[in-house]
Amino acid sequence: MELILDWLVNNWFELVGAIFGIIAIILQIKRKVSYWPVVIIAALFYVFIYYNARIYAYMSFQFYYLGVSIFGWYYWVKHKNTKEKGEAANDINRLDLKTFIILMIISAVLFVVFYLVLSKFTNTDIPYGDAFITAISCVATWLLAKKYLENWLFWIVTDSLAVVLYFHKALYPTVILYVLYLILAVVG
Repeated sequence: MELILDWLVNNWFELVGAIFGIIAIILQIKRKVSYWPVVIIAALFYVFIYYNARIYAYMSFQFYYLGVSIFGWYYWVKHKNTKEKGEAANDINRLDLKTFIILMIISAVLFVVFYLVLSKFTNTDIPYGDAFITAISCVATWLLAKKYLENWLFWIVTDSLAVVLYFHKALYPTVILYVLYLILAVVG
């Protein structure tokens, strides 16, 4: 029991961040506009969690995620369906081949930039993984905010690798959160 209490005391901040992430998952499944403010709170927690774990690119991504989440919140409210207050509109977009190719090029460029910055200017032990999940997450977040159905394909790739990276970093509440994200991405 003492071991569990010690772990909770030492990891309470990550646990609270993961709880906000889980609440956000539930709200996202229900397509509630309130998903956005809750995920913003989770992102604020994860700025510090990722910094302490030396996952610097994904830490920086949280600032991008905050901005896109504010946009997503605005976009969903603006396009809110009149059927039920607080529910996001049903207008789902589809990704065409040209846009997909452009997004893959953007992902590759972001990966290279993030990797170069991480490998030259930080003390991270996971520059490839951090750069990869951050690059793909940038694109996936934009797709989610614009309500593209295919955002889930990008999240499946990102979340799969993130589970491995966070396990490596002993971020166990975050591993659980990302397993849930992965399940959500697969189920859609």
